[in-house]
Order: sequence, then structure tokens, then C-alpha cells
Amino acid sequence: MDELIDEMKKRLLAKQAELRRELGQDVVSCRQIGEACIETRDAIDLIPLGEEREIVHHRGNSHSIILRMVDEALVRINVGSYGICLNCGEEIPASRLNAVPWARFCAACQARLERKSGQQEVARSAPISF
Repeated sequence: MDELIDEMKKRLLAKQAELRRELGQDVVSCRQIGEACIETRDAIDLIPLGEEREIVHHRGNSHSIILRMVDEALVRINVGSYGICLNCGEEIPASRLNAVPWARFCAACQARLERKSGQQEVARSAPISF
């Protein structure tokens, strides 16, 4: 298990560095889009800039979420709880950690959480009937 943890720590540190670089690039892209919006006089020309800004913003949010999970995984390595499902307390299989080194849950708990989350989304989007 120690070899697996050492390998996962290396991969997590590399992913952390990659995500920080990408977040920096996202900030630069947002700044450039903002400057282009200021310089643009035609409202129609603003439409693609707004769409591009939305894409960059969404990508940055995704990078931030994954970076937070990577950081949390590195903390779990340092405190000795890496590879343990945060929901059921069972060991997360090595195959899952190899696929998603920042995994917080075993596959079964992750699936339950996703189903529950999906049900909540459906409930929120369902029309209200009287």
C-alpha cells in the first residue's frame, strides 16, 4: 500500500501543478476577454466574447473544484487516511485510485451520492402542480 500511496502522491502533485497552471491561464484569458469587451463598440461583436468568457469561467470552476479535491487528497495522505471512503469508511480499491487519484468515495458510495444528487436535481426542476 505504501508504494501505491507514494505513486498517488506523485500523480496528485503533478495534477496540482497542472491545475494551477491552467487556472492561471484561465485568469489571463478572462482578463483578455474583458479587455476585448471594453474595446468592442458593436453589441453584436460582444456575443461571441460573452460566450467565450462563459466557457473560460466554467472551465475555471471545474479546475478549481478538482484542485480542491486534489489538495484534500494530499492532506489525507499526510494524515494517513488516504484511500479510505469518506462515506462508509471502507478501503477504496487501488483500481479506483489509479483511475481517479483524488477519489473521496468508493465506487458504490459515489454511485449512491450521484443518484441522490440526480434525484434532487430532478425534484428541483420538476414543475409545481397545484
